[in-house]
Amino acid sequence: VSVNNASSTPVTNGSTSSDTPTGFWNPFPVFIATPPVASPNFHMETASGLLCDYSQFGISHSSVLADNLSCKIKQRGVTWKEKFEILEKHNSFRAKVARGEELRGYLGPQPSASNMRQLVWNNQLAEVAQAWANQCPHGHDCYNCRKICSHNYPIGQNIYFHWGHSKSSGWAQAIEDWYSEVVNMNKSLVDAFAPQGRTIARYTQVVWSETREIGCGAVYYSVDYFPESKIYVCNYGPAGNLLGRYVYKRGPAATHCPYGSSRTFPELCA
Repeated sequence: VSVNNASSTPVTNGSTSSDTPTGFWNPFPVFIATPPVASPNFHMETASGLLCDYSQFGISHSSVLADNLSCKIKQRGVTWKEKFEILEKHNSFRAKVARGEELRGYLGPQPSASNMRQLVWNNQLAEVAQAWANQCPHGHDCYNCRKICSHNYPIGQNIYFHWGHSKSSGWAQAIEDWYSEVVNMNKSLVDAFAPQGRTIARYTQVVWSETREIGCGAVYYSVDYFPESKIYVCNYGPAGNLLGRYVYKRGPAATHCPYGSSRTFPELCA
């Protein structure tokens, strides 16, 4: 059994209305849904390895919370290989959209993107995502619970839940599930994001053009009749799904890149 949940907005879909900052959409109700080491490869990872005192953001910050001892965690963290898989999968989907090759959508295919950024890894985003995964949560943490020291941007979040009897499913499946909401995406919303009856928030966070950094965490645990359960959490910065903001700018791929195009993904902006 797999369930997706998304707070691709700076607030969580598990938060109350009081947690929702003005100008952002909180699309979902309360019900559902060891960070990688630093690398010298700064094309894949930001230089965010400095220590962060997360307690400065308050006692409710996800990295300050004690682990959920009632959760029978067997393994936690994202491996080096998984980190690259997460980046590769996200950037491949973003490049596909940027090229105008995504033919699925509600009432037609998706337009190409001229300003889609390449995602790189941020260790602090990963630390906080891992801290929240350690809670074995049933939903998202709050807006202020995800803050990091390296940037003061709002942070979005996608979560993937899987309950099963075997070690099936993995990061590729989780990201594909988030992206699969493209079938519900009306291309008119590319120019001005807005809530609609069809679920799109996980997809739009995956391809939000101005999001440039990602960090993820994971726990593998046993619960009730499902001995092989897992929770994947990805935090994104800056967050997507800003009400009235474009998801991306239409146009030929990588034609509105202030710092040039990516060497790894030429359709994306560096």
